[in-house]
Amino acid sequence: MFEIHISDAAKRDLINNVDWWSENRSADEAERWYVAILESIYSLEQMPERCPLAREAEALGIELHNLWFGLSGKHTHRTLFTISSTNVNVLRVLSTRRENKNLNLDENVNRS
Repeated sequence: MFEIHISDAAKRDLINNVDWWSENRSADEAERWYVAILESIYSLEQMPERCPLAREAEALGIELHNLWFGLSGKHTHRTLFTISSTNVNVLRVLSTRRENKNLNLDENVNRS
């Protein structure tokens, strides 16, 4: 079983996404999204290696993985994370529509 660590940047991403859902959809949908994405993130406690490497992994020189997420079967967000020992380090939670090309990965990245 892996332990989940959520970086400050990923926490900010979650808050920003909840705010977006509240403003553009509804508070109820924002809460539904938040609960569902946290369940998705915590599913990484089991077999996080099942998730593919992110497209940025090679350029960054780290084993950066994607966990794709969407409420209605369409991938609308991706959780970027690394795996080290028995830890899953969640670095970012990004909307596929509003992704910033500069990932601004914080100090939680374990470079090889």
